[in-house]
Amino acid sequence: MDMVNPYRLWQAMVYANVGGFENHAFNCYDCISYLHYANTYNIVLASLSVDSVANVSVTTDGRLASDANSGKDCDKLVDDIWNNLCVKGVHVVVRYVDLWNDNDFDTRYSMTVGSEKTVTVWAE
Repeated sequence: MDMVNPYRLWQAMVYANVGGFENHAFNCYDCISYLHYANTYNIVLASLSVDSVANVSVTTDGRLASDANSGKDCDKLVDDIWNNLCVKGVHVVVRYVDLWNDNDFDTRYSMTVGSEKTVTVWAE
């Protein structure tokens, strides 16, 4: 993915295979996903323009912490964030799922680990 730069900024999220909208969900522009890959992983790849500017008011919004501590299903939380904040993408997964995240989004993204969910958003 680093070889694609300087054309796009990339984020890769890989996490243990879980199923059901109550356990994981995402919505985003410029994404590719490989869900249930080899019945072992879920993979979400996202990109942003290199000349994008971070929307820090979104990536630091209190809604993210509130949703990360919510017992609601992941798809409901994705809808909440997508419909109420100006994001390019949002990903929510239940806590205690083995998750790896690597990116060059810098301040364009934030990951909020709550008591119930892990919420990742990227915004410009």
